[in-house]
Amino acid sequence: NYIEQLVGDSFERHSKEIQSSHTRLETMHSRLTACETDATQNSLRDRVEFLEKFLGESVDKHSQGLQAAHSKLEDMHGTLKEQMSTRMEKLHGSIQERLERLEKQFGQEHDRREKETEARLAFLE
Repeated sequence: NYIEQLVGDSFERHSKEIQSSHTRLETMHSRLTACETDATQNSLRDRVEFLEKFLGESVDKHSQGLQAAHSKLEDMHGTLKEQMSTRMEKLHGSIQERLERLEKQFGQEHDRREKETEARLAFLE
């Protein structure tokens, strides 16, 4: 549950950053388009294309980072699951052994007391 929450939080944070980048890009594009004139149209268009390319690369970078983080968390989850399984098997084995030892001791004690009781009854008769 902790790992899933961590991945979810990371995903949400990256998604918000990506959405924020897109929103800023749209805002910048709108402002630049409004300011364009015939004389600077090509220059501004080049600058907007540069910014779009830059932000697109940034989005790709964040997406790749998010995928890598998700993959690493899946690996960690698998490792943790294996470790917990091994520990539970050891614990179960330990409990089983202890229970068998207690049952044996209880049986021996029961047999001893039964013999004592029989001996007392034979003495009384």
